[in-house]
Amino acid sequence: MMKLLLGGSPCTHWSIAQSRHRETRPEGQGWELFRNYLIAKERYCPDFFLYENNKSMAPAIREQITAELGVEPIFINSALVSAQSRQRLYWTNIPGVEQPEDRGLVLRDILESGLPLREKGYTLKANYANSNAANALDSKHFPATMAAEPIRVGAIESSTGSEGQGHRVYSADGKSKTLCGNGGGAGAKTGLYTVPTGMAWRGHANADNPSSFEARPDQKANAVIV
Repeated sequence: MMKLLLGGSPCTHWSIAQSRHRETRPEGQGWELFRNYLIAKERYCPDFFLYENNKSMAPAIREQITAELGVEPIFINSALVSAQSRQRLYWTNIPGVEQPEDRGLVLRDILESGLPLREKGYTLKANYANSNAANALDSKHFPATMAAEPIRVGAIESSTGSEGQGHRVYSADGKSKTLCGNGGGAGAKTGLYTVPTGMAWRGHANADNPSSFEARPDQKANAVIV
């Protein structure tokens, strides 16, 4: 029987999103959490292991993790396989790990709606330099398109007049922002998004509608309409 150890200690202390008391050396509470992964690895001696964490960690921490695990990290953005931009590093001894194929998903793909495909607008037609993947309606008209980042379309007013992360508004035709557990108010944690009428998030599920989303014309949702 093969043994596999999967882990990813909380990135709260290492992330660049941590504005105060961010740890930049392999020590402190963040490193102690990583040490627990090493303890499990040493105790159970898995045939294969995989460890994940935030790409924005300080170079000193990244280098020490690499030294402890004995393999170089692999960078993968979850935007390739989901509707969210999420840049992560993976350390693993599993052979042959490659970049996943881009599924071409944008935020609108995970919202329920009756809007036709071609109304997904500029994201499907936007060209990005050095793209190795395509998110095209058809190769004849849109031969090489890709959307791997959030698309900012505006901002809501703030009491200070600033346009910080919590006040920026993004299109549902791009990726969603990376969730930030330490973010402040407004959209600092989840991002703010424009959604068309009849398309919304709403926690709702029953026997007739097992989906966690519900289309609502009244626009009651975690989004801002502009």
